[in-house]
Amino acid sequence: MENWSKRSIFSVLFIIGIASIILGACKKSEPKDTGTINEPIRAMDLSFAPLMESYGVSYKDNNKIMPLLQICKNHGINTIRIRLWHSPISNGSSLNEVLSFAKQCKTAGFKFYLDLHYSDTWADPGKQTLPSAWQACTRLSLLDSVSQYTENVLFQFKNQNCLPEYIQIGNEVNQGMLWNFGKLSNFNDTNWNYFKALQEAAIAKIKTLSPSTKIILHYAGLQGAYGYYTKAQQMQIPFDLLGISYYPWWHGDLTDLKKCITQLNQFSKPIILAETAYPFTLNWNDWTNNIVGTSNQLLPSLPASALGQSNFIDSLWKIMNPTNQNQTYGICYWAPEYVAYKGAQDTSASPWENLCLFDFQNNACMGIKALGGK
Repeated sequence: MENWSKRSIFSVLFIIGIASIILGACKKSEPKDTGTINEPIRAMDLSFAPLMESYGVSYKDNNKIMPLLQICKNHGINTIRIRLWHSPISNGSSLNEVLSFAKQCKTAGFKFYLDLHYSDTWADPGKQTLPSAWQACTRLSLLDSVSQYTENVLFQFKNQNCLPEYIQIGNEVNQGMLWNFGKLSNFNDTNWNYFKALQEAAIAKIKTLSPSTKIILHYAGLQGAYGYYTKAQQMQIPFDLLGISYYPWWHGDLTDLKKCITQLNQFSKPIILAETAYPFTLNWNDWTNNIVGTSNQLLPSLPASALGQSNFIDSLWKIMNPTNQNQTYGICYWAPEYVAYKGAQDTSASPWENLCLFDFQNNACMGIKALGGK
């Protein structure tokens, strides 16, 4: 009986050992958390893509017509950013439109970066308009509305198997969000406590439904950025990445950007240029006034040309490359697809066509290769 027991114990231990080896091998083969990457985020904000498609716009690469997402994939773009408005007056940037397009992006193999505006329209440092559905809210009930809305949005994406890898809680929230409730006047504003509560109300739901999703806190510009993130750290707002908008005609030259990024690297968090762009020409392709159209808006060493645009993006990568090579960093080019789409004489179409990564024949510019790395 004693010998039999020893043999039995030995057999059990042997089986457990084999099982452990097998399970260990299986565990090693599991895919890594897609919310954490060590390669650069090579992103485009393609929020206008559904609108362009509705107008029958087609895009080309080497003069060959092909799907927009295929062109992006061919050149190494790995992430697509899409904005979401709460209750827009049209279908543009609505939950239905964003769900549909996000699913296409995921199916095509891209990571999904969601830009939650928490407004029915554009939100930026100059305006953070409360959604019409929340006009009657109190400070307390607004927190509940943000929580429920965020939960519903994430639940919808989860049902479509297209949860985002990255989410912004608000767009360019330099002066807070959901005005006037969450408005910030300065770094000493006591309303930072409420702004933090708004951020946390959303983040708590995101992390419950999608724990691997990374939270981006998005600031527009360079001036004040270090102080802003210092305050956010002091307030212990639970964000994962620093997101910066950088447009040289508004925010300064590349030296200014480099100084800012060097400062922000002190936070030991990944940094992404959440929005940027540069012109490939100062000409126009419709009669809508362009945002950039004069030479004094350019960087001195970078002309408005296809090469100048490409060199601008190359310069950004050199600046963004962190000292810690395991630290995530990235660039997201804003509206590269927002070409002239209503005809050559339209005055209410794209003010951005000379800033796109597609020329006036909708052919991919060399800048897309600089952004995607190939």
